[in-house]
Amino acid sequence: MLTTLIQLISTRQRMPLLRTLPKECVCAEIGVFKGAFSAKILSTLRPRRLHLIDPWHYETDTTYKRSW
Repeated sequence: MLTTLIQLISTRQRMPLLRTLPKECVCAEIGVFKGAFSAKILSTLRPRRLHLIDPWHYETDTTYKRSW
């Protein structure tokens, strides 16, 4: 349920969260999808290390067709 809720929040709506985090931090994004917010994390925070985590489970939706 939480994952679904987070996916509904657009990158624009998550930007205030990034402004509260320290620059050059170590951080993670869970549920990267296409990486749009990952790019915002990189450009805004310039993290020392960024862990990008996606669920490891096969999706049949056509959105994921080219990911293999």
